[in-house]
Parts: sequence; C-alpha cells; structure tokens
Amino acid sequence: IVKTVKYMGFNSIRLSYAEAMITHSGIGAAAPVPNNHLLDANPKWKGLSALEVFDAVVEAITDEGLLVVLSRRMWQTGWCCSGSDGSEVWYNENYTMEDWLNSLTFMASRYRKNKRVIGIDIFNEPRVVDGDGTIPWWGAPLGVTGSLGYRLADWRVAAAQGAVYVWKGDPNALVIVEGQLY
Repeated sequence: IVKTVKYMGFNSIRLSYAEAMITHSGIGAAAPVPNNHLLDANPKWKGLSALEVFDAVVEAITDEGLLVVLSRRMWQTGWCCSGSDGSEVWYNENYTMEDWLNSLTFMASRYRKNKRVIGIDIFNEPRVVDGDGTIPWWGAPLGVTGSLGYRLADWRVAAAQGAVYVWKGDPNALVIVEGQLY
C-alpha cells in the first residue's frame, strides 16, 4: 500500500490512532490489536500489541521516504465521528484532559528520532457532546452559556496546551489544530 501511495505522487500520510493503543490494561499488558483479522495481510505482525503494529506501520511508511503526520483520532477504537462516540471533546468522565495531554507528549517523544514523522494532529474534529450539550468553541466566553442550556469548552485554550505538550516530547514537531464542529 505504501509503495502505491508513493507511486501516486503523494509525499505524506496522515496516520490516525486511537489513544487506547497506548494505554495498558490493569495487569500491565500492552493494549492488544482490537481485531486480529486486521492483520491478515501482514501475518508477521500477529501477536504484537497495537502500539507495536503502529510502530511497524510508521517504519514502513517512512522507510519508503514518505512523511507521516500522526493524528489522534479517537479515545477508544471504533468508528468516528458522532456526538456520542466518546471522543467528541478532549476529555470525558472516563478520560481526563491530563490523560490527553500526556498522550500527546508520549506520541511526540516516541517518534521524535524519526525525522520523517513531522508532526501531530492533536485532536480530530472537536464536536458537540450529545449527552450533555457541551460545545467545543474557539475562545469560549465565560458565564454566557449556562442560562441557554449548554456549556462551551474552550478549544483555543485546550489546543494551546496540547501544542505545549507535543513540544515537550518533540520541540521540532509540527502541531496541527483542527477547527471545531467538523
């Protein structure tokens, strides 16, 4: 696939990941590949953790001379994007902002020695949380929303903090910030 992408004239790949691949189970084991059938075309990767498979994919892409932009797509594995997929904003009841920030540092640090991994898209499509009406907004005004039945989460502040945490892991990384609401 990588050779085909290069042959088609592309010079980079945006490589998405679910943050669950970098977390560990309660017994200290690395997160597994969510569905081993996904590895049927690459049986040598069977038995590896999700993060080890991701490492192998990054290596295959960059060894072919292409650039990689890491893209934090989801918190858990699954299909993106809706207002109820658990990855609408950068935090939820099971996952803190600190968890998200630390994961950005982890990923930036992990690939900083590979000069073809040029940056990180820190959060995919911040969007309305259907369950509680939270709306990600750029520069959310304080105190305006409570009486209207929804609340704003300041994506501008979170994105700035996310960039700082990426640069803790790799001070040369390009940080990509997506706009809110798709």
